[in-house]
Amino acid sequence: MDYKPSDINRFNEAFFNPALTLLHDYCRAEKTDGALPDALFIRLGLRRCLDHYDSGRDFLQELADGGAPLARATFFDALHQSRRLVIVEEVVARLAAHGAEEMVEVDWLASVPGLADREVWAVDGHQIEHACHAVRDAKQARVPPGGIFALDLHQGLMHALDALQGNGRRTHEIKTFLACLPAHVARKRRPRRPIIIVDMAYIDNLFWTRLRLADANSPVLITRQKGNMKPFSHGSLPFDRADPLNASVVDYEMVGFDNALNMWRVTYKDPETGAEFVCLTSDGTLLPGVVALLYRRRWKIEKTFNTFKSKLHLIKAWANGNTAQEIQAHFSVLTHNLLALLLHRLHANHDIAEQKLVARHEAAADVRSARCIPHHPFYCIAKLALQLSCQFIRLVRTLLRLPILWHEPLPLFKLRLAAYI
Repeated sequence: MDYKPSDINRFNEAFFNPALTLLHDYCRAEKTDGALPDALFIRLGLRRCLDHYDSGRDFLQELADGGAPLARATFFDALHQSRRLVIVEEVVARLAAHGAEEMVEVDWLASVPGLADREVWAVDGHQIEHACHAVRDAKQARVPPGGIFALDLHQGLMHALDALQGNGRRTHEIKTFLACLPAHVARKRRPRRPIIIVDMAYIDNLFWTRLRLADANSPVLITRQKGNMKPFSHGSLPFDRADPLNASVVDYEMVGFDNALNMWRVTYKDPETGAEFVCLTSDGTLLPGVVALLYRRRWKIEKTFNTFKSKLHLIKAWANGNTAQEIQAHFSVLTHNLLALLLHRLHANHDIAEQKLVARHEAAADVRSARCIPHHPFYCIAKLALQLSCQFIRLVRTLLRLPILWHEPLPLFKLRLAAYI
């Protein structure tokens, strides 16, 4: 993407332009006429994600009171149009791909052995509150809608994989995930087998066995062993206990399951709390310490869901129906990725970074050192992960409402990213 923020005068345009440029350049089905052109639809979807509105009517009233009225039916009907879903989905996918290329220098995992040329995704489901007049299920209960999301653990960009449930139906996460996985894997950029890190709800031994046998580039699993699982152990495997990345690994075994291939099991003891947890993987090429610590990195997707909920206030469905549900999920992801891209550009072009979060991370490391708790080498090799702070999001939200030039708020960004208020 040849766009640079300095090419755009106003901050508002600079923020939206990465998505709108991709819309104009790549989406052949884009419509530029009518009451709600696709470019305006994307702007409004992003604005509704970035600002805090109690309801769709609250959002539309603000537009009308601000001199840009939009008919209620026009906006809500657009949320149910499959053509709009295709448009938004394509913009989101292309922005994630272009953003990953631009942010290649901030790869969190590039220095970790065996991960530079592999996709590493944390995958999980996320639910929000149902919309008004939501369809009820057979027990007359309203079903909270949700979706399956993937977080790229190399650069922190999000992907919305599929709608999970809602519209009066309940669906288990694993069923939805298995259906949408092939399409997501087809978009991978790195040559070797992708690594998918999931919680225990995604354990399906037969599925992961078939996937491992499918071809040399099929995904592999890292998860945590369920308490009621009783695999039989073939015995401990040798591993290099002198390798710093294997620090705190208690045992590394080959274990078997009925009707499935063997898996590798890693028992890891947290040096700070003394708690042990057991991970399973269908990939025997990774160091056992890397397997355990990648699973611990899975919590980054939970932090992103917390950003959706607590910082962007995306807690309620905009409308009923699967199409509206998917469009909203893609807008949530697009908002997150645009914010991540803006934060990266502030750092790369203006040397403005989240200093307060770095300082907090360093202070926590100092506390660990004072308590004589060893800091695992993994966290020294892996770069500090992206985090969108409340102050950063609040500032962007404010600036998008102002007729301000791109360069004018740079001192304010530096101030807000340097220290907490």
